[in-house]
Amino acid sequence: MSLTTKEITAFKEKEAALNGDYSYNFWDADYLYEQLIREGESVWAERILKNMENAANEFLEMEAICEKLQEAGETEWLFSTLKKAEALAKDTRSFTELANIASKTDDKKWAMNLYKKAEALGTDFTALAYLGDGLANEDYLNDKTYALEIYKKAMPLIADEWDKDGFIISLESLGALGKDLLAEFYAANKTS
Repeated sequence: MSLTTKEITAFKEKEAALNGDYSYNFWDADYLYEQLIREGESVWAERILKNMENAANEFLEMEAICEKLQEAGETEWLFSTLKKAEALAKDTRSFTELANIASKTDDKKWAMNLYKKAEALGTDFTALAYLGDGLANEDYLNDKTYALEIYKKAMPLIADEWDKDGFIISLESLGALGKDLLAEFYAANKTS
């Protein structure tokens, strides 16, 4: 698909509006990237993405770039960007997100290492449940046994009804593997 002169001019104006500041205008650049991809302008979009990567200084920005690289099938570039994102990750959720992305590559060992880092930082139910859900997900590592270990750690940290509901759903998704822990949970939360 070839852009018209008017469309090219409009995209150039959008790029100029970024003022070369891909950090401050990161999400505008992100939108421009998506528009260029939709129009089939992958070379131009790649240049925008590279500028975004060079300017990114927050985890969420690097995560967004990693997701785009994964969608584009840019494996080598994805690995180098994942490493940069790992340096910015500070909590269970961040490491889980990176592990989920890495688990879709051929480097399952690295993905597992990221999941282990996420586990080491997990101190509350929500973070651990999110980690367990990522581990159990068939689109990621699909390690239901490790997920069950995480759910066992999360169970004593349940704080409210939302947590309880989420915990039940997570264990039910494990099928027979989660059956015993679910029974233990129900027994401990039985109301008379």
